[in-house]
Amino acid sequence: VETPMPQTFQVPRARWDELLLRHAERSGVIVREGHRAVDAAFAPDGVTLRYAGPDGAEQTARVAAIVDASGRAGFLARKLGRHEHDPVLQQIAVHAQYEGIPRAEGRQAGDIRVLTRPDVGWIWLIPITETVTSVGAVVTTDLHRRESKATAEESLDHYLRTTPAAPALMRDARRVSPARFDAQYHFTSPLGV
Repeated sequence: VETPMPQTFQVPRARWDELLLRHAERSGVIVREGHRAVDAAFAPDGVTLRYAGPDGAEQTARVAAIVDASGRAGFLARKLGRHEHDPVLQQIAVHAQYEGIPRAEGRQAGDIRVLTRPDVGWIWLIPITETVTSVGAVVTTDLHRRESKATAEESLDHYLRTTPAAPALMRDARRVSPARFDAQYHFTSPLGV
């Protein structure tokens, strides 16, 4: 089914997270930065959350609801035994942010572009701000074992050079963040809670 008005918004993640956190705080949420969840005990009338502070001392809090914002760590999914790696998607991503990548004009300026690497993966180009683009290579673990380089930057450069259409787009690009690897990021978490 085609979405009638397909649209997404890409944002600088750290800034977006900060805005959401401060809004929650202004709305009455008690924010405890630097703490980490240790355990959660669910009951019909709420959740008892055990957490550790920056000094390692543990405390508990009784809450009506819990939001797991632990990302791929999957705090709740792991606790509930529902953090399952997808055996089909055995891929590695290596990515960084760049400036100087040409974009389409007008409404399409913010469109995400995807370049394919025949049989082994693909490249994403995601506009994040007016000038910054996230660029990432997603390749099979087999290809990565054969072709990865000593650093994430060198590996990303290699994957970009060997992907049709990428060299022309990257000709004037300047990397503005360190590159990093992400592996084992494909998992399902059918919580149903």
